[in-house]
Amino acid sequence: MASARSLLLAIAAVVALALPVAAQAEDTTVSGSILVPEGSTLDGAAAWTVLVEDTSLADAPAMTIGAAAGAVEDPSVTAIPFAAIYDAALVDESATYTLNARIVAADGALLFVNDTAIPVITAGAPVDDVTVPVVAVEPVVGGEPRVIELEADAALRFLQDGEPVAEVPVTPGETVVFRIDNTAGFAHNFWIGSDDELAVPNGATDVGIPDWDSGVQELEWVVPDDLTGLRFACTVPGHYTLMQGDFAVRP
Repeated sequence: MASARSLLLAIAAVVALALPVAAQAEDTTVSGSILVPEGSTLDGAAAWTVLVEDTSLADAPAMTIGAAAGAVEDPSVTAIPFAAIYDAALVDESATYTLNARIVAADGALLFVNDTAIPVITAGAPVDDVTVPVVAVEPVVGGEPRVIELEADAALRFLQDGEPVAEVPVTPGETVVFRIDNTAGFAHNFWIGSDDELAVPNGATDVGIPDWDSGVQELEWVVPDDLTGLRFACTVPGHYTLMQGDFAVRP
């Protein structure tokens, strides 16, 4: 139980940091239930979170405007009630808001996540009795690493199959190989880290590919259980603004 309590405290701290600083006078809630898949149990589960996110822009990170978190007390339950507090003053009626639900183990490993968008608040979407179905996350174990092929081009873009990439789906626990072809004719790099680390010109982390001028470079990476705050980017001066993206959980 001590580890579960520690995890819950850590999650609560992360949730608090994710929320924007704003007046609390207009706080209200989105409430409902996280629905566990039929036939599944929450054995090994320790905590859950629900984030209220502004997902209006497909090519930009979601902005969290509200959250709820709690401990998994009974592994036999099929629905977990939640009431996520958000600040109504932050709501833009023209924006799209969705819920992001997760259930994790005591060691932080991701066990369940919702894999469909759950609209709330605007455009007639509900704020009460919202149901959030989640699915089990199955880490890839054994076998060959999954290869993710990207191109770093002269227009300062990461491309996949010829299309700009702002989000790369990965599964916590799996091993992936980034195979990146620099077709620009000048230096690019590829680093994985926090926004604070990557936004610095020539920033580097412990995970990545240093500057290279042309051809293909590879990076093998074991996806961590907790992807919170992790992004990818090219940090060559002047490149970061256009060459950056997020990781999404791949069910």
